[in-house]
Amino acid sequence: YAPAVCACIAIAIGALALYGWRIGSHPLIAWSNDIATMKVNVCAAAILAALSLLTLRPRSWIAWVSPATAALSATIGLATLAEYALRWNAGMDELFVRDLNPGPGLAPGRMAPASALSFVCIGLALLLARRRSGHRAAQLICLPAGIIALLSFSAYFYGSAELNRFAPFGPMALNTTLTCACLLAGVLLEMPESGLIAPMTLRGAELLRAELRRL
Repeated sequence: YAPAVCACIAIAIGALALYGWRIGSHPLIAWSNDIATMKVNVCAAAILAALSLLTLRPRSWIAWVSPATAALSATIGLATLAEYALRWNAGMDELFVRDLNPGPGLAPGRMAPASALSFVCIGLALLLARRRSGHRAAQLICLPAGIIALLSFSAYFYGSAELNRFAPFGPMALNTTLTCACLLAGVLLEMPESGLIAPMTLRGAELLRAELRRL
């Protein structure tokens, strides 16, 4: 049940931020006094990734939901990275809500590049996690997003703006950081018996001891 709990937490955080945008509440979209906010497209990518995580295992007619939502989440991140790289506006940043206070030098409604890269990694990891043969690759793809989340959380914990600022772009919001961390934890907990995560889990440790006894 742990992956489902992680997914539900991510959905709750995203939905709360969406409600914050709806009523114009900064505390709900930022969770801190920092200028960084959880953008609407971040909420969408997070909820899509969480839905993919929730439907990763069912073997029924809803099995198509997981790859579809994972691909959409990764596409949102990839499109945002393309906006930064090509210096263009895809028109999705303020598709639903206008961002009147994006911060100095930041495009209104656009998620930070660190957030975009995180969702690309999470989406790809969810796609690979559907097959056991892709577990190790999925876990490796999670590493960049994990490092970003760790740096961002450390910045808020220690009050260091430098840790949370990537290149000339704005930082990740605190609620975005926690959402990405929950999604990453959920993805890794879906693969407790294989790949890099196996030695860190109880079941993985039991399997490792069994293999060592055979040697």
